[in-house]
Amino acid sequence: MTTEEYLFIVWSIAVRIRKVREQLIKLMNVATAIGGSQFSDMPKAPGFNSSKVESIACKIADLKTSIAAEEEVLLQLFRELSKCGCTERQYKVMWMRYAEALSWPEVANKVGVGRRTAIYEHDVAVSLLKKYFSES
Repeated sequence: MTTEEYLFIVWSIAVRIRKVREQLIKLMNVATAIGGSQFSDMPKAPGFNSSKVESIACKIADLKTSIAAEEEVLLQLFRELSKCGCTERQYKVMWMRYAEALSWPEVANKVGVGRRTAIYEHDVAVSLLKKYFSES
């Protein structure tokens, strides 16, 4: 695997996780709106569609399972990053940039460094990854 392939895979998984999380939030909002009182013992209004709520609940469970699986793959990929000799700060920069898809100013702010330093740490981590993958 090349470094570019590795980073593309990490980025792709992170994008999928974000999209699934967005779907999850929408479904949870819909479930709350249509089934907020579903779990009470009060009689339901005629025409209350409990199967729709159950269907949404199943979709929510499936999405949560999907997110958990994708996050595990993402963590496994990032374990490779820790094997290549990256510092903790480089690891954080890479995680925030790829897994969280933050902008450079956001990454720099969260890590507590300037934007140029964050980019430098990223570039060093990429170089270490290239060396690691060429030796593997």
